[in-house]
Amino acid sequence: MAKYCKKENVENSKSHDKPVVASGNLVLRIDTSVTPVTVDKIFGLVGRDHSVYKFRLIIDQCQANQTFGFQLLNLSEESLDCIISLDVCDERKNKAKNQMVLVLREENVLLKNMTSYYQERECLDENQNSKHMEVSLGLEIAQDLVPNHLSMMRRLARKFNDKSTSDFIVKSQDKKFHVHQIILSERSEFFDAMFRSELFESKTNSLEIPDAEPKVVGALLRYLYNDAVLFSDVTIDLMTIADKYDLKALFNRCDFYIAQALRSCQLTGEDVKEHILTLMEAVDRFRAPKLTAAILEWKVRGDIGDDFDKMWFDFINEHDDFAKMIAISACIQERQDKVAANPEFFVGVKDVAIIDGEYL
Repeated sequence: MAKYCKKENVENSKSHDKPVVASGNLVLRIDTSVTPVTVDKIFGLVGRDHSVYKFRLIIDQCQANQTFGFQLLNLSEESLDCIISLDVCDERKNKAKNQMVLVLREENVLLKNMTSYYQERECLDENQNSKHMEVSLGLEIAQDLVPNHLSMMRRLARKFNDKSTSDFIVKSQDKKFHVHQIILSERSEFFDAMFRSELFESKTNSLEIPDAEPKVVGALLRYLYNDAVLFSDVTIDLMTIADKYDLKALFNRCDFYIAQALRSCQLTGEDVKEHILTLMEAVDRFRAPKLTAAILEWKVRGDIGDDFDKMWFDFINEHDDFAKMIAISACIQERQDKVAANPEFFVGVKDVAIIDGEYL
């Protein structure tokens, strides 16, 4: 269990006696066979009002005294009243009844801007030959800021789907999103060009997107306001619409995360074949270098099965764009780096967002 607990630049906080504005949980699976373990991740927690609370998680392994250091840094502009929970376990959890190797119970702290919360924990028993460790971080945030004290970015995020100030409507099936021309113009060259033109949409102050589900359209529009996208919203459909509207940063985030998800995929048999075929079709529609590299990794490892070879070669013969992407990826010696530079990946998230591009 814990050797000691150290808090840097944080204050004790009373239990939340005010509404919770954001909460979430992420689970990070780490390959402990690569030593020393070093993890440095930036992520966001999306609030009820669409604003984003930014954090940085740093995990370092000290081999000299066999400890792990867990540091959570508040990158938001405001001090945050947080309940932090941290659970760490190794792969033996699934082999022994609820065996949690390291456990930090919930602690309530006031985490000031650009300051960190720190815990040092004992290493896993090196004699257990554990190859993976899972870190589960839970956050709950309460905040008592009055509107006049909110940062500009948080005010901007709050304007998403604000009917009282909206001057443009985006329609998806039976759902309407109330947005603002100036924000869409600043964030998207596509929308800027549309508003400057004499197109029907610019005259009617509305745009209909019939080829995407409302959830996907909402994720894209919310991204234009808060520069974040929930992990749970990252799908091939979101990647497709990001490509359609030329949102390169959003497309790249989807490409990276979907490639990471394939890297940690636990599917087998026909399920994995169907899944990879869907991803291959996506790569053929638009260039996704990281996803291409992840697909090629699966093919090289031979994890899909011998009968997949015929489907693979038939697909390459029939889809020139996919064949070109595979050829380019095969020629890149560092293709491992295009999928993931670090030996870890997210395996579970709830209300956690990708922010600032390089999130993994």
